[in-house]
Amino acid sequence: MAEVAPWERRFVELYVDRTAQDRALSLLKGRKHRTKWLNQLNHSPAFNFSKARDLGPTDAQGLLSLLASLYVHPTGYLIADASTLDGKELRIELAVEELLRTRWGAVLICPPKPIAIYREESPGAFYLFTP
Repeated sequence: MAEVAPWERRFVELYVDRTAQDRALSLLKGRKHRTKWLNQLNHSPAFNFSKARDLGPTDAQGLLSLLASLYVHPTGYLIADASTLDGKELRIELAVEELLRTRWGAVLICPPKPIAIYREESPGAFYLFTP
């Protein structure tokens, strides 16, 4: 069985409710069950929203400026439903572009802390998760 990618594991440990962490990690282990977890990004993810703040309306420049102010690495890790870039490490500019482009739920994990930006299914909100 495949292993959970390190950044996905860290995201789950930091930002998913404790009661849902084991299930999230088991679903993220392989493509067969991963789609179930990705679908949850669209509806009711079991995130700990006490560690998040609503970013309100945003655009690429706003997100890139925010990430620069948080001193993230030049690459990020994308978890995205219905995206060919799901599970990929990408340049932060490309990852932000994909986060804005997709109509479905997505998470951009930004090392080194890591912080994360979650986008709800369109026309949903954007949330910044910080440890």
